[in-house]
Parts: sequence; C-alpha cells; structure tokens
Amino acid sequence: MGVRTERPPTSRGSTPLARQAYTRIRDAIERHQYQPGERMREADLAKSLGISRTPTRDALKQLEVEGLLEAAPRRGLVVATLDQQHLTEIYALRDVLEALAARLAARQASEAEISTLRANLERQAETSSDDIDALIRLNSQFHNTVYRASRNRYLVDALHALQTPLALVPGTTYSDPGRPAQALRQHQRLVDAIEQRDQDQAEAVAREHMRDGERIRLQRLADLADELDR
Repeated sequence: MGVRTERPPTSRGSTPLARQAYTRIRDAIERHQYQPGERMREADLAKSLGISRTPTRDALKQLEVEGLLEAAPRRGLVVATLDQQHLTEIYALRDVLEALAARLAARQASEAEISTLRANLERQAETSSDDIDALIRLNSQFHNTVYRASRNRYLVDALHALQTPLALVPGTTYSDPGRPAQALRQHQRLVDAIEQRDQDQAEAVAREHMRDGERIRLQRLADLADELDR
C-alpha cells in the first residue's frame, strides 16, 4: 500500500520556491528517478529546477529531516537507503497506528465519511488491476478518509510521517499479483466494520492489511538484494 501525502517545508521561513523545489525533488525520489545512495548536489539540482540555490538548500534540508535524504561521509547528501530492518521498524509502528485509526474511525466516523468510503470502494472495484496509478490514488483517498475519521490530528500526522520513507522502496504493493483484489476485499471488510461500529473487527482488519503490505515490501527488498548480488 502507498498512501501519498503532501508534506511541504514546514518552517515559517519557507518560500514558494522552496516548497516548489521540495515537491519536485520529492516526486522525483518517489518515482525513483534518483536511486538510493545517489548524491544530491545542490548546485546541479538548482540548475535543473531553474531556481536559485537557497530555496533548493531549504528543500534538501526538509527532505533530510523527513528521512528521504541522508548525509554520507565525504559525499554530502545522498538519497537514503531503506533496508529490511528499517522497513520492519516502520511497519511495527504502522501496525499499531493504523489499527488505532481504524478503531477510532469505527467509533466516530460520520455517515458522510462512511458514504465516501463506500463510493471509493465502488471506484476501486470498477478500476482495472492494470491501472496501478488509479488504484494508488484511490487507495490514498480511502486511507486518508479513515485517518480523518479517527478525529485525532496527532495520529494523522504520525501516520503521514511513516509513509514518507516508504517512497524509498521501488514500486508499489499494487504491482504484486493478486494484491489489488486482496486489498479491495480488506477495504470492504474494514468499511463494514466501521459502519457496524465494530471496533475490534476494524482493528483486526487494519492489522491484517498492514501485515500483508509489509510481507510484499520485504519480499521486494529481498528480490532487489538478490539482483544486486548477481
């Protein structure tokens, strides 16, 4: 699963150009136009973006704070590498927080939010499993609606923050054979639980959903490691 979120530079001094640079660099990282370990030269990026170095520097600092970039000895900032241990740690938290969001949504979701989730399910069901981009957008909308229904802004912020480093894993869980259909079934069960105000069931489905996503991403990292070793 990949829930896309917009997290522009948050400092009070951030400028429109810094926000633009942040968005464009982050999008490029998410699309894997920059590979893990690749050096991010401020001057080269500023030139390619067509903006000055100061907003580019601000954007790079924010991306470092979020974990998409990291400092490397004698190389400066590089695209961060996400290994299996990091991924396991992220999902250990996501498992708990997604389950909490689902439980709170089952307690507090409005009828309008439940209707929105139902409409999203219909669009998911009508979307071809080959249309990965559309499925990713619908998945993001679905989960963001569940998050909002939790009525806990700190929980929502924490969930969005945990999504950021997952951009470093190539591809998406929806590329895995059978995942679109599996995710849709789990989404349907989650909405049923929310509508029935069954908090325990909502939590259980959310945990199942996360663990299946973790399994797919861990396998993807293992496959990539095998390819590099050949």
